[in-house]
Amino acid sequence: MGLDGQQGVVVPCANVEHLMLREDVAEAARKGQFHIYAVETADEAMEVLTDLPAGRPDESGETPEGTLNHLVEQQLLGFAVVTRRFADLVEVDEYGRRKRRRSRRKS
Repeated sequence: MGLDGQQGVVVPCANVEHLMLREDVAEAARKGQFHIYAVETADEAMEVLTDLPAGRPDESGETPEGTLNHLVEQQLLGFAVVTRRFADLVEVDEYGRRKRRRSRRKS
């Protein structure tokens, strides 16, 4: 199968009791060559996939630096800044479509 202990699968905890594996996959899991990660939340799944703590917002809504959710928040803020700058340059109609600029005719 070519398994080296780095492969695995993320499954919802609710599905664990119904999980059906081929015998070779079950044997690889028993030997530690294949991992089955049962998770309850998307944050848990992302922690498994990225090896970063998800990070929960504190009382003021700030996510701790060095966490996945902090990195996501920073990226979204960056998108918001770019979007705002773009919006300042382009005029749009009520449907969000770019308005045509009237051509200026020389008289």
